[in-house]
Amino acid sequence: MVNPVQPESGSSTAIPPPASSAGSDESAFLAAPLDIRTIDQERLYVAAVESSIHAFITIDFGGVIAGWSPGAERMFGYSADEAIGAPIDLIFPPGEVEQATWIREMILQGSRIETYEAVRVAKDGRTVNVVATLSPIRAASGEIVGICSILTDVTNQRLAEQLFGLVVEACPSGMIVSDQDGSIVLVNSATERLFGYSRGELLGQTIELLVPERMRSRHTAFRGAFARHAKDGRPSHGRVMQARCKDGSEIEAEIGLNPILIEGRQMVLSVIFDVRERQRIERMKNEFIATVSHELRTPLTSITGSLGLLLGGAAGPQTEPAKRLLTIAQANSLRLVRLVNDMLDIEKIESGQVVFNHQETDIRALVEDAIEANRGFSEQFQVRVMLAPDAECATVCVDADRIVQVVTNLLSNACKFSPAGGEVEVRIERANGAVRVSVRDQGPGIPEEFKPRVFSKFAQAESPYTRQKGGSGLGLNIVKQIVVHHGGQVGFAPAPGGGTIFHIDLPAVAGGGLSQAMAAASQPQRRAMMCSRDFDGSSALCGLVRSRGFVVDFVATASAALARAALGRYALFVVDLPMRDLDGVGLIRQLRMSAHHAATPIVVAAPGGWAGNADLRYDDLGIVGWLDKPADCTCLARILDRIEAGKGRPRVLHVEDDRAFLDLVGHLLKGDFDVVSVASLEEARQALQSGTFDASLLDLGLPDGRGTELLPYLRDRAGNELPVVVHSGSGADEQTSARAEAVVMKAPGSIRELVGTLRRILKQDGSHQRSGGEVA
Repeated sequence: MVNPVQPESGSSTAIPPPASSAGSDESAFLAAPLDIRTIDQERLYVAAVESSIHAFITIDFGGVIAGWSPGAERMFGYSADEAIGAPIDLIFPPGEVEQATWIREMILQGSRIETYEAVRVAKDGRTVNVVATLSPIRAASGEIVGICSILTDVTNQRLAEQLFGLVVEACPSGMIVSDQDGSIVLVNSATERLFGYSRGELLGQTIELLVPERMRSRHTAFRGAFARHAKDGRPSHGRVMQARCKDGSEIEAEIGLNPILIEGRQMVLSVIFDVRERQRIERMKNEFIATVSHELRTPLTSITGSLGLLLGGAAGPQTEPAKRLLTIAQANSLRLVRLVNDMLDIEKIESGQVVFNHQETDIRALVEDAIEANRGFSEQFQVRVMLAPDAECATVCVDADRIVQVVTNLLSNACKFSPAGGEVEVRIERANGAVRVSVRDQGPGIPEEFKPRVFSKFAQAESPYTRQKGGSGLGLNIVKQIVVHHGGQVGFAPAPGGGTIFHIDLPAVAGGGLSQAMAAASQPQRRAMMCSRDFDGSSALCGLVRSRGFVVDFVATASAALARAALGRYALFVVDLPMRDLDGVGLIRQLRMSAHHAATPIVVAAPGGWAGNADLRYDDLGIVGWLDKPADCTCLARILDRIEAGKGRPRVLHVEDDRAFLDLVGHLLKGDFDVVSVASLEEARQALQSGTFDASLLDLGLPDGRGTELLPYLRDRAGNELPVVVHSGSGADEQTSARAEAVVMKAPGSIRELVGTLRRILKQDGSHQRSGGEVA
């Protein structure tokens, strides 16, 4: 018979007897209900306990297990028969029995223990990390007679946390986790080494501690912008900025930001790379390349030339055995020269050191030159190279030498893999606005498993046939690199009847050539350039620009953009970051150096347009607008509306005595507006005399008077009143509110409302609607 007890929850239950009835029925864990009217509720309660993944254990005050749920069986491996009646020490680690005594004393006082973390031991010796909730069980009289324990297994979670900690500590780059307010909550050892602060000095501080003082206000704005976009889950990588160490020195660091959600709290993981080491390695690599270029190429040239002279009889007749050895030596030296040249070409292309000299050229003439130059090579393999009779003549804007190199690599590849007596066919045709050059061989074809790696570096299919043909495995990769830098594409397909067809697609120049087309355009200002490495991703932006009457030239690299910009005048550039061969700052700076394009509107698209907008290096480059990627056509349409209306970017006069607040608002608005920031009435009057404005943000409390003194002077050239947004801590009087478009009260978070209000007022068509009320 079991004595009824009353738990703190108020429901009627009991502690089952220690041994004999264990496991016979549901009363092995919970006593039968006292009131028949609650039988369904009790059965549901029993079913919930038995199906739960948590362990439900009841213990009497003698420390003996009185109840053992199925969840406890699964967690610890003991059956109910084995556990009930045994001391609770059964699952305690050695040396921690006093824990049970402390728990019993706390429960005896009527306390409830929640989320108590502990370590327990399973039957097979496994360590089980648990989180426990412990409650007293009371008899009907109110006397505490036992303990109800609910255990949750968090072993895997703790293991994951330990692994995460080890990974964070082992990472050679600095790692910082900060909350939405920018407070640092976690740092690793690499961060301590990088900045010179101890962990204790960093935890709880704002991330701006590691930013130079002159950049802190803008960094705060950038951090706020990133936090607002964090819900999108998009990281921001490759942002290079100055960072400040404890000793006051500054280092150049590359920052990667990743939004993470921890227990419902939005956090930011910052990964910090010290680019000084990377720059040192780059210098070493460049020095090595220079050494290889000079110290290896020069002697190889001498060796190859000397062997050729010997074979030609310059040192007298050679015996047949000597000729055979000299031939082998010359063939291998030539092979080594090709390998060195290929490696240096790849390195220069990838590092952006290769300068492409784009000129309008007939592609057929280039192909014919390449075929003729490789005639001797094809004869070595007894292969005939033939240009299709119907090969078209087409004008392309390319670096002629590099395209000859591309065709040469494709021809040499086709000759090597075609059988003796075979034929390599070259075709030139137009397809979808591009010029396609294709090379067909009669080889064995490409194995299915090798196809994904055809254009990779050092890629060669594994077969005796391939090894017999030799080669560095770099030729096709060089082909792809050069073609992509020209804004083209490469590909291959099985040839009907056997063999493989490799092809390259290059953008065709319409009509009689790019220069003629631009010169003949009746409105040359209607030509735009799209600079993007992603043709498909930029197609929507290109379509929108074309719909406005622009002729759009698409280029895939910065070098191609500069080459085309040098040929004529463009009315618009859209630069899609990142570029392959030059960063956006370098490209735009070079465009601005051209007399034709010193003031040409430039729109920049970036992953998180607000993030690129935070890069201080763009401040003096006259960017007319920033687009968020993927293609933000709506924003581009607004920018084009303003450009076509001849209005340029709206000019905003911001009058505010708080310099830090001026910098913050200026940073947030610079993507859409030209902001002139002043801190007094006198500065505002000077600004109004030096130019016109489209709107004004006005603080009423200034060091040399009231902001309302400026209201009569805030007019455009025609004398019309400018839209004014008042930003005040004490509100505005009735007359000021009537004159203002809106009054925004100074309060935490009001800056977002201030900026949003201004953007709503300055519609792209120049119209605005007076609100006349206060905005909280």
